[in-house]
Amino acid sequence: MKIFFLLLPILASCNLLLEVKDPPTSSSCGNGIIETGEECDNNLNQGDSCVSRGFAGGDLLCNENCTVDTTECIEFSPNCGNGLIDNTESCDGTNLDGADCSEFGFNGGTLRCSEICTYDTSLCTTENCGNELIDEGESCDSSNFGAVSCISLGFTGGYLVCSENCTLIDTSNCTEPSLCGNGLIDDSEGEECDGSELGENTCSSLGYYVDGPLTCDSECMFDRGNCSGGYCGDGIIQPFSPAFESCDGTSTSETCGDYGYWYGESGCTEHCYTDLSPCIDAISIAGGYNHTCVLNSIGEVYCWGDNYWGQLGDGGDVASSLTPVLALTSAPATKVVSGILSTCAMLTNNTVECWGYEFTPTPTLTSATINVSDLCMGDSHQCFTDNYGVGWCRGSNYDGQLGNGTIGGTETSPVQVSWLSDISTITCGESHTCAIANGYLYCWGNGAYGRLGTGSSDDEPYPNYIMGSVVDVSAGANHTCAIQSGGDLYCWGDSYYRQLAMNTSTDQFSPQFVGIDYVRISLKAYSSCGIKENGRVYCWGRNTYGDLGNNSTNQTYVQSQVNWPAQDVWKIGAGYYHHCAMDLYYGFQCWGYNNSGQIGNGNTNNSLSPTPVLPP
Repeated sequence: MKIFFLLLPILASCNLLLEVKDPPTSSSCGNGIIETGEECDNNLNQGDSCVSRGFAGGDLLCNENCTVDTTECIEFSPNCGNGLIDNTESCDGTNLDGADCSEFGFNGGTLRCSEICTYDTSLCTTENCGNELIDEGESCDSSNFGAVSCISLGFTGGYLVCSENCTLIDTSNCTEPSLCGNGLIDDSEGEECDGSELGENTCSSLGYYVDGPLTCDSECMFDRGNCSGGYCGDGIIQPFSPAFESCDGTSTSETCGDYGYWYGESGCTEHCYTDLSPCIDAISIAGGYNHTCVLNSIGEVYCWGDNYWGQLGDGGDVASSLTPVLALTSAPATKVVSGILSTCAMLTNNTVECWGYEFTPTPTLTSATINVSDLCMGDSHQCFTDNYGVGWCRGSNYDGQLGNGTIGGTETSPVQVSWLSDISTITCGESHTCAIANGYLYCWGNGAYGRLGTGSSDDEPYPNYIMGSVVDVSAGANHTCAIQSGGDLYCWGDSYYRQLAMNTSTDQFSPQFVGIDYVRISLKAYSSCGIKENGRVYCWGRNTYGDLGNNSTNQTYVQSQVNWPAQDVWKIGAGYYHHCAMDLYYGFQCWGYNNSGQIGNGNTNNSLSPTPVLPP
């Protein structure tokens, strides 16, 4: 190899000529197939062209010996674009060397010069296009198509269009043939029917309430003229037989309130029955001294009334509100309770947020370390149960209301209630607490007025057994009531305002039987209310502001039925001097003291009877 490279200069200096021979001709050259050793065959160049070989254009040829011939290829002119026709150029810019379209067999049009200085005949035309005569080379001319029409081409109608150079006929405006009338229902044509062929459709199958002879029109669409009785979707509510509609489209005769929901816009199903899924219910009611809060069915807490201490939970944006405002909890809630001047809510993440007096105007986390399953709220303490049924309390312990075996001080974090477990229900009075564990009732805290039911007025820092077979309990300011499994009602504690349902003002230090057939009880300050098995609400005690809802202000120990037509009340909640309840047909209503708008009816007038709470 080194010797070869050393010889190269010598060979060059000696002007040694090397003969380059043509490649041997294939014996099959000329058969139109490019085989081994062939570059082409009968002008077949395998996509090869003058351009691919670096020329400006031209015709790439194939020699007789199947080698490529580039003699007809056009070299790029280095002077193309200077306006002068040089060397291999046919033209240059606007310089056509006197040529026109006629030299290329055209009768008119414009000859141009290409970018590589060759003639461009793309704008040359036949001079006769546009004379309304079909001349040689033309398919049509303007509106003249000869014997050709949309119908002759197989269409059912429409019109033809001739191209600008008279060479193409455009059929895009011709009408495609219709299959309507062939006796077959063609889905591709959008047919509903065809002649007597209706599929299996009838007036009834199309949704009409009264049947009739269904027919097919000339456009292969249903003729419904003989169908009657209307149909779901016609926008007309037909409440009677055979339709029994309660709505139709956006028209409805029933509202969420008709079904006892608090608020919401009812919808209409595809079968013209009222859709109640958008309706919102009140499921947990809590009343304070002069405010009220409610948990709705989608986990929102709304509050109204006095907001001096931020007890509405809206961040303190308003001093008071006569209508519900949204409390700013960090997550959906599952229960809401109120103290005198504050509120707490149990959230879906099993934590508790509180707001108002002692807290802030915006809900604040108070039980991060406890997986809370129930809660209650007193004057200045709160208690919770966890998912093991263990009790926890925080706040003021001056009367032993935290139940941890001590009296005095304040706990900022929850402390465990002594020894009690399996708690199912817990309730807080102003300064005492009671809980149901395995059906047994226990109470602890402030013993004044006999509110603990222990037989004395002593404060108790530990849970004390009170009675068995208890299914519900509620602690008021200074008294307590409980319901046993058979519906028997027992009350004890302060009786000054006859809130024990007894005809005496003497305090009762142990449970006293006072009623039958109760399923739920709700206490707060100086009156008591409960729901009986018949779904009606009964109240007794102080009635200065219409607390009892019996359309009077007379105090009574008699269990007086609330002036409400409801017979299916399922939820009740007490405020300090007002009460609220929910039933299945009359919705959410409150009654009693209303100095700050706490009954939520939009004014500050006391109400002696239940009045509907305004929606948010």
